[in-house]
Amino acid sequence: MEVKTNLAVYDCLVWISEMSLQTFASKQDHSESNVDFRPDGIIARFCRTSKDFATSARNAMKEEGDRISLMESPEREAFETCYVIAVRRCMEELTTKDGAWQRVEKCWRYVYNIACTIKSLTLVLQAKEEGMSSEELQVEIEASLRLLDLSLISCIDLTCNLSLRRLQQTLADLLHAFLVRRSEEKDEEAKLPRPGKKFRCDAESSSNHETKALPASASASASA
Repeated sequence: MEVKTNLAVYDCLVWISEMSLQTFASKQDHSESNVDFRPDGIIARFCRTSKDFATSARNAMKEEGDRISLMESPEREAFETCYVIAVRRCMEELTTKDGAWQRVEKCWRYVYNIACTIKSLTLVLQAKEEGMSSEELQVEIEASLRLLDLSLISCIDLTCNLSLRRLQQTLADLLHAFLVRRSEEKDEEAKLPRPGKKFRCDAESSSNHETKALPASASASASA
């Protein structure tokens, strides 16, 4: 994957590793009865595990470059657990608001935004770590792009976290450009001749031509 894409992933990880609980809500939101900001609450645990995973991921990228060993780390497992719980809660909130993100409380929209972003990053990091084939890599990148789209949709009308939104958009643009180039490369590959098949056809054609070109008298002389 290109250097620009790696840098975009790294910048997103830096932003997430430096966020705080205040990222998810304003002071007024803390007074809402159905929002749990306690240390052992969903939002606090999600914030903590997200920061831990982002920190370990960015450190791994700095130290190990293209080949990172992060996918089986405790930080990844803790984040994945909280990710499932947090996204499920966000979907419950969205369902109660008839599927309209604009009616969902900001804190849950921020949680969903960041959850989808980090999940997208884990797919990119996993692709880097496992050295996937081009077809497998394309599938992972497409999944990552879908998650980034969902993250942007959930907070599309909010003016907060503009820095993260720019990072998300940059990463999405780079991943999309990667898929476009990959598609163009496949189109070019499809246009190339197939030497093996062409050679066999030429050989058969040449053999048939020589057989037909040989006169009967010459054939008889050759037998004599």
